Amino acid sequence: MAAIAQFRGIKFAQLLYSGDILLDLSDYNDRNWFRNLTVREKLFYLTLESAINIYQI
Repeated sequence: MAAIAQFRGIKFAQLLYSGDILLDLSDYNDRNWFRNLTVREKLFYLTLESAINIYQI
C-alpha cells in the first residue's frame, strides 16, 4: 500500500498494534484487553495526530 501511495503521490500512514505476549501459553495474561478500550483509543488518536503532523494534512 505504501508503494502504491508513493507511486500515486498520495499521503499514506499505517498503524500496526500488537497486544499479545505468547511467551508462556500456560500462564497467559490478557492484560484486560477487552475492558481496556481507552488505552487503545488513546494510542489510535496519538498515532493519527502524529501522522497528521508528519504529513501536515
